[in-house]
Amino acid sequence: MDRGRVDWPKVRTKAHAMAHGARTPAQTYPAINRAIAALGNSHTALIPAGAVPAPSVARIAVPQGRLIEGRYALLTIPAFQSDEAGTVRYVAAGRDAVRGLDTAAPCGWLIDLQGNTGGDMWPMLTVLGDGRIGAFTAPGQDALPWEARGADILLSGRVLGTNPDRLNRTSPPVAVLTDSSTAGSGEAVAIAFRGLDRARGFGEDTMGFSTSNETLVLADGAYLLITTAVMADRGGQIYGHKVTPDSRVSSGAGGTIAAATEWLSRRPGCD
Repeated sequence: MDRGRVDWPKVRTKAHAMAHGARTPAQTYPAINRAIAALGNSHTALIPAGAVPAPSVARIAVPQGRLIEGRYALLTIPAFQSDEAGTVRYVAAGRDAVRGLDTAAPCGWLIDLQGNTGGDMWPMLTVLGDGRIGAFTAPGQDALPWEARGADILLSGRVLGTNPDRLNRTSPPVAVLTDSSTAGSGEAVAIAFRGLDRARGFGEDTMGFSTSNETLVLADGAYLLITTAVMADRGGQIYGHKVTPDSRVSSGAGGTIAAATEWLSRRPGCD
């Protein structure tokens, strides 16, 4: 995404000079980080080998649900980054939360993405309904659509996740809650609701990492995360920057939830 921002011959010359004499992969890190800094994109990053140990599956936060005032379903979707076993646990918890809330026949839903700093977006998108919900887009390339179709979540036709059971009340109003910590995949979930006439965003601007990274594993196990695309919503609006909610509300003292439930109370079926 950022290839046109720098003078690459100059950047390469400097990087090669800095890495001259390196005998281990780690000794090239300063040169790599200098090249990354030249791009001016804080979502592109080098993560040294062993810098981020894999979390214990049992300690990974999972989606949770609770009822508000006996009529609004609040689903909290936390950040997620783990292996296959962690994905199974995360998705199962999300499905259980949705099913449990749905039995109470809520008139409206709140999707809480506050504090969701990102990770793997596909398990997070399992809470959505059918249809095109967003896309990745890059210069000179066709958009890669995100879709929820039947029981599957797809990227450009390839199944990457599983959709939950359908709600008893189809097409309920949805309030999406964000704050300044909502980033990456958390922003993807927020974007998936953009352009949906029964949804409205509340809270604070997100962090501004609404882009897609390709992960390259280097020789010593370090990870090079390179931004290769930006996110777009179902209507084709392109992001790559902060997602601004429809209603800006301070996240302190439950203000975001209060504003969201007040809006829901005026929606058809809740009024």
